[in-house]
Amino acid sequence: MKMSELKKFDPVDYMQSHEDIELFLEMAMTNGGGVEHIKQAFLVAEKARAKLDKENNEISLNV
Repeated sequence: MKMSELKKFDPVDYMQSHEDIELFLEMAMTNGGGVEHIKQAFLVAEKARAKLDKENNEISLNV
């Protein structure tokens, strides 16, 4: 596999539950990062929540 074929790292891909998202936010807020760091973490968390909700809706539609 070429480097150009590798998918860009996205932390959203590693959040499989709402607990994972909350842990991610907790780590971001206690990590000593500045306001921009925390703001970015909340944006990532919202993206992860949307992805998780979409996956859960798709599963419930298939049942």
